[in-house]
Amino acid sequence: MKSSAYVQSWEQIKESTPSFGIAPKYAWTGKGNEYEQEKRRFAHYYIFCLLAEKNREEVDPLNINHWEFYILPTEILNQYNKAQKKISLGPLQRLCKGVTYHEIKPQLDKLIGESYQR
Repeated sequence: MKSSAYVQSWEQIKESTPSFGIAPKYAWTGKGNEYEQEKRRFAHYYIFCLLAEKNREEVDPLNINHWEFYILPTEILNQYNKAQKKISLGPLQRLCKGVTYHEIKPQLDKLIGESYQR
């Protein structure tokens, strides 16, 4: 899971531009102090969580209705750009549709089912 928001806890002149870290990393092999030779993303799916409420006086991170969620298979991220370190909201929204909190499990189940049919 990766999270981002328009409103931050510090004073802001303007809204933040939501972005999410997706940098590939080296895996530790478990053999001595060695790492794999190639960077990669370890998750099969990413769930990007956006605290979408923009009104500072109303934003409540504990209110699930203030959040949007984007679920993306790692293989699609890798096809988009295998070495990319961050993805902003616009490109993410072009790759997948946002869902509500209650739609996370059904959407993830659907994506998992589709991957098994391939």
